[in-house]
Amino acid sequence: MAERQKSGIPPIACFTATAKRDVLEEIVDYFRCETGTELTRYEGGVERDNLLFEVQTVGRHGKMNRIDGLLHEHLDSHGRKGSAVVFRTSRQAAEETAEFLMQQGWPAAYFHAGLLAGYEHILVDEYQDIDKPQYELIGAITGRQEKDEDRKFSILAVGDDDQNIYTFRGANVGFIRRFEADYAADKTCLVENYRSTRYIVEAGHRVIARNRDRMKTEFPIRIDQGRSLLPAGGVFGDADPLTRGCVSVIETADMEEQADAIVAEIKRLRELGVQRWDDIAVLARHRRDLSYVRSLAEREGIPVQWPLDRGKLPALHRFREIFAMLQNVRQRPPTPVRASALAVELGIASDESDANPWRRLTAELLGEWKEETADEPLAAADWVDFVYEALAQRRRDERIGQGVILNTVHGAKGLEYKHVLLCGDWRCSPRTEEDERRVLYVGMTRARESLALFDRQDVRSPLLSGLTGPCFSSRRFDGPRPTQKPEAKAYRLLGLEDLFMDHLGRCPPHAPAAQTMKSLPFGAPLTPFLMGDRIGLKAPNGLVVAQLAAASLEWKDRLSEISAIKLLGAYTRLRSDAATPDYAAKLCAEEWEIPICEVIHSKTVSTRIKGKWPACPIAPEPQTPHYKRTE
Repeated sequence: MAERQKSGIPPIACFTATAKRDVLEEIVDYFRCETGTELTRYEGGVERDNLLFEVQTVGRHGKMNRIDGLLHEHLDSHGRKGSAVVFRTSRQAAEETAEFLMQQGWPAAYFHAGLLAGYEHILVDEYQDIDKPQYELIGAITGRQEKDEDRKFSILAVGDDDQNIYTFRGANVGFIRRFEADYAADKTCLVENYRSTRYIVEAGHRVIARNRDRMKTEFPIRIDQGRSLLPAGGVFGDADPLTRGCVSVIETADMEEQADAIVAEIKRLRELGVQRWDDIAVLARHRRDLSYVRSLAEREGIPVQWPLDRGKLPALHRFREIFAMLQNVRQRPPTPVRASALAVELGIASDESDANPWRRLTAELLGEWKEETADEPLAAADWVDFVYEALAQRRRDERIGQGVILNTVHGAKGLEYKHVLLCGDWRCSPRTEEDERRVLYVGMTRARESLALFDRQDVRSPLLSGLTGPCFSSRRFDGPRPTQKPEAKAYRLLGLEDLFMDHLGRCPPHAPAAQTMKSLPFGAPLTPFLMGDRIGLKAPNGLVVAQLAAASLEWKDRLSEISAIKLLGAYTRLRSDAATPDYAAKLCAEEWEIPICEVIHSKTVSTRIKGKWPACPIAPEPQTPHYKRTE
C-alpha cells in the first residue's frame, strides 16, 4: 500500500477499547516523535454492532466438542471460508485444542506468543500484595498447571505477609501462603533487617507479634550481623539525651495537639543535627490526617512536601517545562548526543533551590539518563523513550514542595526515611484490627534512625496501647502551644476533569489571556469568581485563564470557603486531543495551556475550631472578548 501511494510510511490506525486519556496522549506523542505522523483521534461508544458476546455453560469434557460445534455453526454456512481464533489459558491447552480440531478435519495450528521467550527464571517481588487476576497471570506465565516439567519456568517469590496492606483493592495474602503447594517450592525466611536500628526492629516485632494470622511466628526479625555491635538505638539515637534511640510513644489530646507535638519533634530533630528537611517524614493512616500538620508546619516556617492526588494528576509529559524540553529534542538533528551535552544544549541545570518542581524534574531526568548511559552518545529518540518510561513510574509518587515529607503509609510503601513521625487516627474494629496493625507495622518499618508514634487520646486505638519494654520511651506532650490557633485547612487538586479544558483553545494564540497563561509561574495565585452560571479563574492581571467544568459547580456556593488557589503546573492541550474533527475545527489554536491548581479551603477538624475563614471577595464578571477562528 505504501508503494502504491508513493509514501514512505504506511497509513496507521490504532485501536483501543480500554486505554485511559494519558495512554492515548502518549500514543499520539510517540507517533509524532518517532515517525512525524500526526494521529487524529476518534472516540466512539461501547456499542459494537458487528460483535457478539455470549457466555455458554459447558462441562469440562464437553468444551472441545462445543468449540467444534461453534466452528460448524459459523463457518459451514460460508463454505468453510473465513477463519476463527480460539483462545486458551495455557500453551498445553492450545496444543490439545489444535490437535483435536485437526482430528475433526479443521486446518488448525497452535500458536504461543512467547511472552518470555529466552527466559527460564521469574522473580516476583511483593508477592503478598497480588490479587486474583495477578495470581492467575503469574500461574499462566510460569506454566503452573503444565504437566510437562520442561515447559515450566522456575519462579522465585519474595514477600512478607506482615506487610499485606492492599486488601481494599483485592490483594489476598492467601496466595503467598499457598505458594509452596502451588509450585512445590522450598521456603527460606529472611530475618535480617539491614535498614533500622535494633530498637526500631524490636518495636516493630512487638507490634506485629500481636497478630495471630501470621506465617513466620517462629522467625522474628533481627538486626543484621554487620551492625550487631552498634548501640541499640543507633549512632544518632545514642546521642539523643531524651530517648537514647528508643521508639517514642507521644501521647496527645487530639488532632490539634498532635500537630503541635509533631512540629515540636521536627524542631527537636533539627536541634539534634538533622540538616536536611527531607530526612524527616510524617506518615499517617489517612491523607486527611496530614492536612492539619501541613497547616501548622507552614505557619511555623517549616517547608513540606505534599503528595499530589494521583487520580487527578494528568500525564506529566504534557506539563509546560517537560513538554517544551521534548519539543526541543524532537527539533534537533538526529545525531547521537551525550546527556551532559544535551543538558547544556537545552539550558537545563540541576538546582535544588529552584522552587519550580517541573524544572527540577527535567534536571533529575537528565541526571538519571547520564548515569544510566555513562554519558555515552546516544540517539535523542532513546532519550525521549527514557523520559516517557521514567515519567510513567514517577507519576504515582509526585509531590510538590521541598522539605519535610508528608505522606500516607500506603504512599510510603517500599520507601525509607531516616526519621519517621507516625500519626493519625488508628481506630479499628475487632474485624479489621489485624489489617490495621499491618498498616501500622509498615509505617514503623520505614524508619532507619529514629521513630516516634503519636497516640491521640480522643481516638484511642488498641494498636497503640500497652507498648512497653526497653525499646519504647513513652511521654505526654507538654510542649508550648501556639498563642494563635492556625486555621484548619484542606487541600484539593483541580485536575483536567474539573476544568473546561478548551477555554483558551477558543482564543487565538496571540490573545492576551492565552499569553498571560503562558507567562504564569509556578505558585501564581488565581482568583475564583462567578461567570454567570460558571466559575472562572483570574490571573493576577485580571484576565480569565480558566473556567471550571460543570462537574465542579459544587464550588459555586462555597467560594467564601476558598482562601487561596495557586498554580501547580501548566498542562499543554492540543487541537488533536479534541473528541471529534468537527469540534477540533471550531478551536482557534493548535495548542494552549490549562492551569492545574491546588485549592486551599476551610475545614473544621474539631469542635475547638469554629467558624469559617474570611470570605474571598467575589469579583464581578469581566468582559471577556470573543474570538472567531481565522484561517
